[in-house]
Amino acid sequence: MSAAPPTKPKAGLWHWSPADAGDGRLAGLDELCAAAAHAGLDYIAFKSHDGANDRFLTDAQLEKAKAACLQHGLGFVLWQYVYAVRPPSEEAAGFAETIGKFQPDFVFIDVEVEYERAEGPVSRQYAEAFRSHLPHFPATIAPFGRADFHPGIDYKAWHDHGFNVAPQAYECDSRDLTPAACAKSFSKFWPVNQQWTAVGLHKGKLGQLDGAHLGLSLKGLPLANVSGWYSGEATPDQLRGLASHPGPVPSPPLPALSLKTVQQQLVACGFLIEVTGQLDDQTRDAIKHFQTGWCGVQALTPDGRLTPQTRMALAFSARNKGSLGRKAKNFRYQEFRLDNKGNPRVRRAIGLAAQAYRDKFGPTTIIRSSSSVDHNKAVGGAPDSRHLFPAHWDAIDVSPQNRKVAEVSALGIWTGIGHHAATGTVDHVDLRSGDPAHPTVFPDH
Repeated sequence: MSAAPPTKPKAGLWHWSPADAGDGRLAGLDELCAAAAHAGLDYIAFKSHDGANDRFLTDAQLEKAKAACLQHGLGFVLWQYVYAVRPPSEEAAGFAETIGKFQPDFVFIDVEVEYERAEGPVSRQYAEAFRSHLPHFPATIAPFGRADFHPGIDYKAWHDHGFNVAPQAYECDSRDLTPAACAKSFSKFWPVNQQWTAVGLHKGKLGQLDGAHLGLSLKGLPLANVSGWYSGEATPDQLRGLASHPGPVPSPPLPALSLKTVQQQLVACGFLIEVTGQLDDQTRDAIKHFQTGWCGVQALTPDGRLTPQTRMALAFSARNKGSLGRKAKNFRYQEFRLDNKGNPRVRRAIGLAAQAYRDKFGPTTIIRSSSSVDHNKAVGGAPDSRHLFPAHWDAIDVSPQNRKVAEVSALGIWTGIGHHAATGTVDHVDLRSGDPAHPTVFPDH
């Protein structure tokens, strides 16, 4: 598999508060999300658990945090600090339950000195238990500093169970903890171009690093995800430094197990492919059409490459029954099958427009989207129907058909509107070339 061109890494912020349990732990939430979004960050990670059952943020607070992230176009991420005071299996089970309830984009597990000093194979016990609940969920451990400084943690166990690594590279505390030095120390298990990192934004023993220093320390490191600890001491300058980290981030060859996971996720989204463990033509084509239809906060480049952004989008969609993404939250890839029975074929623009239609008029069923030439002919479609794939496929037929042309036209989105001649109610909308303020209107039946 050839390497992908450089891609901008994800950048995020760890939220934490020294306040006692209660509302104070989310003080300034909206301002924080606004500042993160303004700086160009992609997500905020919120602490849900201290160990197994002790909650740092309640369910109600997590709901509030997730809503704030969505409002500001940010990804919602969770993190847990583990202690091994209770059995690691209980720590994993408690966190897995919350993950299932709140469906974050991914999670961090903060693994530090407690797991290094604990007796027994605690890392393996946690990793096995977590994967028994969530076999494929994207999870990353965030150990402190360098692997050679904390050899008592079983990093191999985490790696072998599909966890990524994001070393806490707190250069503000020690010049031995630069992002490059920390990444190198973990390269025995995770190649540097597969690692993430968490840099220190707080005032450490060496002071507080500014955004320019952070950018210089990260420069040239092929990291897919850069985050900063922590929200309470972060400055706008530091956030911009994280968000502007340029990469490069090549897409490394994936092991067969990972490719099988990708194929299983594509199948969960409605794609009719075989799970072979090989990046074959059918899988590349499915990835390309998944990317084409993705309606997350940011679009995906439809190139058939397994970029980190595509992997995260696939994981989200598969977990959510084939969801097109947050910006088309009520629709799934399976609703846009070619000829109503083939592989999903949907454009992002159609997904977004369909969601706008649904937001205005309520629950909406897609009764026809893309059609082959033969299927279009069989159902009596026009010779140059906007449903035709691959010529156009920028149309949908909807149900219920109880809206007047004027109502649909007022949305200012659709450029083609078909209606029943007898009743004037709309049954077809499309995105042909034209002005949505003056759509082409025609009798469809």
